[in-house]
Amino acid sequence: MSKLPQLVSSVFLTTAISATSLVSFATAQTKTLSGNWTMSFGGRSAKMKIVQNGDNLSGTIAGPMGEMPLKGKISKNRQVSFGVDTPMGSSAEFEGVLDGTSMKGTANVPRIGKTNWTATR
Repeated sequence: MSKLPQLVSSVFLTTAISATSLVSFATAQTKTLSGNWTMSFGGRSAKMKIVQNGDNLSGTIAGPMGEMPLKGKISKNRQVSFGVDTPMGSSAEFEGVLDGTSMKGTANVPRIGKTNWTATR
């Protein structure tokens, strides 16, 4: 029996594994915070849209008080920090860490005080 089918299968499998590894590596290298997130803090939920440009973050948080602009930073060790100016003239500050498709940390929010927050894609 010919070894050609086994050789072809082996070459095909090795090529497929290599291609998958390259795609996974490229995706990990280009992943950003940019996109839509569902957020919760202090018993409230909100929708967050982030645009990442280098280590700078901008976007909006939309919740019961309307849509508010967001500005912040992400560090190389996945630490995030951002602030939001509320319609009442105060600001909310969020600090946390990115872990794949989720973020979590602590926040200081007007009328709520210090609280934990989470966000998922």
